[in-house]
Parts: sequence; C-alpha cells; structure tokens
Amino acid sequence: MLAAGAGLAASMSVVWFRVVPDAADGATGWAWLVLRLGHGVCWALLAASMIIGVADGPRRLRSGLAWAALAAYAVFVLALVTR
Repeated sequence: MLAAGAGLAASMSVVWFRVVPDAADGATGWAWLVLRLGHGVCWALLAASMIIGVADGPRRLRSGLAWAALAAYAVFVLALVTR
C-alpha cells in the first residue's frame, strides 16, 4: 500500500510541476518561486518519505521528509493567500 502511495505522490509531483496556479503569473521573486514550485516540492517530499518507508529506511528520515513536505505546503498556501 505504501508503494502505491509513493507512486501516486510522485505522479502528483510531476503534475504540480507542470500545473501552475494563476497567482504565479503576476508574482515576482520568492513569491513566484514558491507559487511555481511549492506544491510540486511538497508532493516530491511526500513521495521520498514513502519510498524510504517502503525500503524500511530510517524512521527519523521518513519523519523529517514528511515534516518538510508539510512546511513546503504551508509556505505555498501562505504565498497563495497573501498574493
């Protein structure tokens, strides 16, 4: 089940690196970067966390990647809302 989740998260990452919110069109600097890449990075970090879970990797690394995904998403949403 975790492997399927990793595959789905990796696929979502690819999708979100291609699909960009309309808010990124007028953004500049850090806001543009976060709006352009933030959601894709979040999904990529989740996929990496799950892949490490499938490989029975270190729990601390899996947890760190999952928390980093949450942080990436929070920054993305913040940039989206304050844009």
